[in-house]
Amino acid sequence: MKRGPLIAIEGIDGTGKGTQAQLLVQALRRRGREVVLFSFPAYQKTLAGGLIGAYLDGRMGPPRQIDSRLTAVLYALDRFELKGAIEAARARGAVALCDRYVGSNLAHQAARTPPAGRRALRQMIEQLEFGLFGLPRPDLVLYLDMPDALAQERIRQKAARAYTAKQMDELEADGAHLRMALAEYRRQARTSPGWTRVPTVGRGGEPRTREAIHADLMRAVEPVLRKAGGR
Repeated sequence: MKRGPLIAIEGIDGTGKGTQAQLLVQALRRRGREVVLFSFPAYQKTLAGGLIGAYLDGRMGPPRQIDSRLTAVLYALDRFELKGAIEAARARGAVALCDRYVGSNLAHQAARTPPAGRRALRQMIEQLEFGLFGLPRPDLVLYLDMPDALAQERIRQKAARAYTAKQMDELEADGAHLRMALAEYRRQARTSPGWTRVPTVGRGGEPRTREAIHADLMRAVEPVLRKAGGR
């Protein structure tokens, strides 16, 4: 049996990653594919995920006062705790679909780092996640590109989350952070192999429907499924 593909969905907060992940799961299962969805941070499933929730809620102090190298390790540990489950799913031929993956750590921690230190931080995260922890590299990264102003508007409409009683967590409420994370995501989409950019707004700036975005994602996923020996 061929190893199942690893597909990640990335984008700043508010872009609809969770919605699109669910639509992909449903579409692939209708085709008879086994799909296992992993959502990061895994707030209630991993030790590191619980600590990340406390960090985002401000219970560890203001995020801007915490070294981004330390938080990068937390996010990497969160994935490492579920590495076995990801590999087990792929070993039986299932699609491992990740709502956020290593690209998220790269984007958000670089956004919290002065420009002069970003290159070294990116290298550290790559070495930590893919090298030391041995996490598999994704076969495809689906990047949902959305302007930060619209994303923050969508964040305000989010339902309550288990890790915070706030309408927006500390980073979601930080417009400057959101803009810098967006720039980092766009840099990755331009320079990283295996990334597919999917716009969430039309040329006139109007939001695209979830159905139209889903159709783009499915077109990008098709070659990966064929290569893995599926439909």
